[in-house]
Amino acid sequence: MFLLILAWGISKSFSLDSATYQAYHNTILQLESTEAKLNQEILRDRYELFFSYDLLVQSISQQKLLHYQLQSIPSFVQGKFKQQLLNQLKLQRKLIEQKETRLETFKSKNSALKNSLRYLPFLIEKASPEFQKQSQFKMLEAPLNHLLYDLLLYNLTPDEELKVKIEGQIQNLHTLQQDYSTVEIEFPLELAIAHAEIILQYKPLVDQLTNQLLNISLSDVDQDLEKVYIQSYKTALSQINLYRFLTYIWLLLGILIAGYQFIKNLTKSNQRIAKLNQHISELNEQLQVENFRMVAELNILKQMQNMILPKLEELQTINTLDIAAYMEPADEVGGDYYDILDTDGVITIGIGDVTGHGLESGILMLMTQTAVRTLKETQESDPVKFLTILNRTLYKNIQRMNTDKNLTLSILNYTEGLLMISGQHEEVLVVRREGELQRIDTIDLGFPIGLDEEITQFISKIYMELKPEDGIVLYTDGITEACNIDNQQYGLNRLCEVIRCHWCNSAHQIQNAVIEDLKQFIGNQKQFDDITLLILKRK
Repeated sequence: MFLLILAWGISKSFSLDSATYQAYHNTILQLESTEAKLNQEILRDRYELFFSYDLLVQSISQQKLLHYQLQSIPSFVQGKFKQQLLNQLKLQRKLIEQKETRLETFKSKNSALKNSLRYLPFLIEKASPEFQKQSQFKMLEAPLNHLLYDLLLYNLTPDEELKVKIEGQIQNLHTLQQDYSTVEIEFPLELAIAHAEIILQYKPLVDQLTNQLLNISLSDVDQDLEKVYIQSYKTALSQINLYRFLTYIWLLLGILIAGYQFIKNLTKSNQRIAKLNQHISELNEQLQVENFRMVAELNILKQMQNMILPKLEELQTINTLDIAAYMEPADEVGGDYYDILDTDGVITIGIGDVTGHGLESGILMLMTQTAVRTLKETQESDPVKFLTILNRTLYKNIQRMNTDKNLTLSILNYTEGLLMISGQHEEVLVVRREGELQRIDTIDLGFPIGLDEEITQFISKIYMELKPEDGIVLYTDGITEACNIDNQQYGLNRLCEVIRCHWCNSAHQIQNAVIEDLKQFIGNQKQFDDITLLILKRK
């Protein structure tokens, strides 16, 4: 009998498997991280004209898989805790199903909105050459372009006055359609009006669906689930400690003849160790929870930043330029921005630097890339209008974020040997074939983006001619203000000298020479700011 009771006590004392506990806990944390990823994908697919729902499907499928895994509740969760977990899992399943259902509607409506947003400018641009020569098209061209501009702007902001203005423009086009109904070579005006009405109809609906999706949040349910699970673990751990204590007592009674004092001291030592282990375990759990959350948030944003950077394959398709690009954030998420876009033979280069770095700066960098690409897709070529709309869009988002972030930004357009520069950033380095270098100060070409709502009066532009083997070098202050161990800055003069000495080489060789010299100068000193370098050389 004594041995049976002792064996029962030992089995109860070791019935809690810490590995099983940790695995289930990790699944809960993964489910929390997928919620943030899914919301980011919803926002990206809402505002990108070119969209793909693969990541949305992957995220919701991952949530369903993780939820299914959570159905296998560890055996140590008993009684009221098990019922609480089942209730939370039931609520979790209901929210996932709601989000999946709404997501299907969102995909359908958002696809219709995006198709019209992309097709309308295509329809205007591809009007038949015969019709473009007629006076009727010239009278239609301005109203259509104004309508397209306002629709694209309306897609980015819930402006009711703009909506009323667009409705008036559509009504005006209906009138023009009746006037030109007898023209032999007709422009498909009815189709253009139909797409404009689709945009006007679907945009509020898609915004509403976006807000509904973001408001269906699993975070609170996941956190409650985690709290119940941790509490059940602590309760089970306490019960096991009790079983251990009873087992020790029973064992002490069985071997009392071996020495009462020895067994008593041993029991006290074991109790102290159990308490210390429990305390250490609780501290480790708290650290792991915080680390999982922070790493998940930063990794998602870092992956999004890397995804939108120009790919090597894109740069290689630009036959007229030899291009090299380099970016190295100071933290997991950087605040530097650059992009190179080829639109109908016009190469647009953007480079900017958000104040600071980290999560907020990374989000502002993503918004900047999206806004620049949207404006390029609308074929907005006037630098004053381009930077004015971009600034107003980012300024309103910055106000909504309640942050003091802003950024310097230069936009360069290159085509057939002619380079246009606008916007305020670091100096633009224009390098000639023989290595002669000209520094272009951009202080009078623009104003920091997001600092003030209206910057039109500060925007200007200049033109430069690039002959074969001429080129430009763009950079952020993470290079020129980098410090060595003696707190000395790398400086613009040193950067210019390295570029002069290696300009006869390819763009990648010039880039490697600059970065190698910069790393050698910094030495063992910590990198305090993001580093970005662009080399563009006419072939």
